[in-house]
Amino acid sequence: MAGAIQGLTLVFLVDVVLGPLLSFLVYNPAKPKKEIISDFVIIGAVQIAAWDMV
Repeated sequence: MAGAIQGLTLVFLVDVVLGPLLSFLVYNPAKPKKEIISDFVIIGAVQIAAWDMV
């Protein structure tokens, strides 16, 4: 049971909090589309790295 709660907490923190928060911080509609895509790729890499830290 404790492992399930820890797993759900990890999913919540990484997917529900970290992703949207970072997206909100870096998104700027005035940026070129190529730059926006690279920002979101970096955010995805940060989320994957957060999964590996646990």
